Amino acid sequence: MVSQILYVIYALLAFSFLVLIHELGHFIVARLNGVKVEEFAIGMGPKIYSYQGKETMYSIRLLPIGGYNKMLGEYDGANGEVGEDTNFENLSDNPKSLTSKKNWQRFLIIAAGPFMNLIGAIMLFAIVNIGAGGFQTLGVDSLTDNSPAKEAGILPGDNIVKIDGNKVKYVEDLKNELLKANGNKVTVEVNRGGDVKSFDITPAKGEAKGDYNLGFIPVIAKNPSILQALNRGVYEVKFMVKLTFDFFKDLFTGKADIANSVGGPVTIVKVSVAQAKAGWLNLVYFMALMSVQLAVFNILPIPALDGGYLLLYLFQMITRKKISEQKVGSIVTVGFLILMGLMVIVTIKDVLFPVNI
Repeated sequence: MVSQILYVIYALLAFSFLVLIHELGHFIVARLNGVKVEEFAIGMGPKIYSYQGKETMYSIRLLPIGGYNKMLGEYDGANGEVGEDTNFENLSDNPKSLTSKKNWQRFLIIAAGPFMNLIGAIMLFAIVNIGAGGFQTLGVDSLTDNSPAKEAGILPGDNIVKIDGNKVKYVEDLKNELLKANGNKVTVEVNRGGDVKSFDITPAKGEAKGDYNLGFIPVIAKNPSILQALNRGVYEVKFMVKLTFDFFKDLFTGKADIANSVGGPVTIVKVSVAQAKAGWLNLVYFMALMSVQLAVFNILPIPALDGGYLLLYLFQMITRKKISEQKVGSIVTVGFLILMGLMVIVTIKDVLFPVNI
């Protein structure tokens, strides 16, 4: 029982860390642009701890489901307030107010949150690559008996560089190309001692749905340097961003399996606890995945999310038209209420129809 509670605590701390780096991005860029941050909060709901700094109150709140920066002049959709002064005209004249800043400055302040999540994900993936002692490459270490690759003439020491003319760098690229081919014959190009050789291969089908392989054991890049691990981390973030956008595309077009692919706070905690039990590397890897998804989710053009503000500031920069802060506030409030409603629905779904883990 005690160990289970510890795993839950680890899971909550892991998620809070992702929120922290997100909000830290907003905070740093806001301060660099001269915006006063009245409160820097981790969590939502009632305060359980706070510290009043020279200009900012730093607080931890009861519910570990998010966080925020309360900037002077920023409309707060959660409670309908704006900083210390509800007079937008006065706030626009205050050099420390968000409303006094140019659109490009406000755009950068909002974009800094998701950007920090992507940077955090790169660092976390790099930690996993170093902690695991290496990562798989597309070099051929050996071939399994009677495998498609062996029968086609691929040899140990070859390095796979293209599938059907598309460049591949890591095993994930290869799997993605084989998945797109759906079991049909593919053209595999390899680098063999500086020469490029081409082979037509029909992949073997694995046990899992959509799992195809060529039948070789990849070379492991052992004990990568920090630079190699970071480079691999950049790749993994780009790959996960694409997969996350593909998921949202499937979700909005009705192709996604909502029952087993959509989860809320309960699912996040359950999965985090399971990863914590499996070891710290598993938990860090899951944190990296969550950090990418948090970044992508936040840039969706939905009012009350960062993406809603980014779209607004981009619109104002292009059209040079200003939308009144009162209208923005009303839109944000509606967006916030919709998001809270969705969170309640997803949480109920988590409880009644949990995602299979």
